[in-house]
Amino acid sequence: MLSIGEFSQVTRMTIKTLRYYHELGILVPIRVDQTTGYRYYDDKSYNQATAVIALKDMGFALLEIKTILDECESEDDLHRFIIQKLKDIRSKAAELKELEDRLSAFERQIDTEPPDLSDEIQEITLTIPHLLAAPIRGRYDELSAGFKLLYKKGGRYGVGKPYGFYYDLEYQEEDARMEAAMEINRKMHIDGLKYRRIENLSCVKTIYRGQYGNQGGTYLKLFNYCHEKGYTPTPPIIEHFIKGPGIIFTGNPKNYVTECIVLIDKSQATHFFPR
Repeated sequence: MLSIGEFSQVTRMTIKTLRYYHELGILVPIRVDQTTGYRYYDDKSYNQATAVIALKDMGFALLEIKTILDECESEDDLHRFIIQKLKDIRSKAAELKELEDRLSAFERQIDTEPPDLSDEIQEITLTIPHLLAAPIRGRYDELSAGFKLLYKKGGRYGVGKPYGFYYDLEYQEEDARMEAAMEINRKMHIDGLKYRRIENLSCVKTIYRGQYGNQGGTYLKLFNYCHEKGYTPTPPIIEHFIKGPGIIFTGNPKNYVTECIVLIDKSQATHFFPR
């Protein structure tokens, strides 16, 4: 028989670990001296210790190891435990992959503000290769429900900052037609969401900085610009939320940055309008 110190040396387990395994009933000494409390181990104990180490290396928890040692006499008996462990690992791997996708989507949402944002009105051609949108009809503050649905169902595929699409040029109190939208990395169809491509839309845009709901002055500038140029604004109005309330923290509304985009129909511009 080996003393606990000697057994610790041959198994490469600390005395503290051996005592703990004894308490759990995983690795029970062959004898415990009733007077001194000293623990003693034999060759069978060594084989059991080797099995414990091997099972730990395969990812089994201590309570699982105890069950295996209690119920298994051969490796044939171990087979069902290995199959179950593989199922657990594969399930966990799928959960971790889903978590990785959610974290990656969140990381893309908290990228820093682009350094080249201009407050000047610009004429642009808007193209978004793949867009996923959640339709909402109601008050403007209900758009947030669309974003919750959008990110729950398709957030892992998102790239860049989210958009709001507003399909009424005039203000609506209760029955606004809207979409919460985001660019995604591929074509896909998800129940409850709409997929579309946006190609070569003529627009004017500028930057609004501040709390949502106070963009009136910004749209006044955009509409006046359209009228001066002879362009006809057409729905939807698009807001690109460059910096806003996060998924976890709302931040300071004074620091929100929104790209306000108005689609235009240049076909009605004539020489009677200043260019």
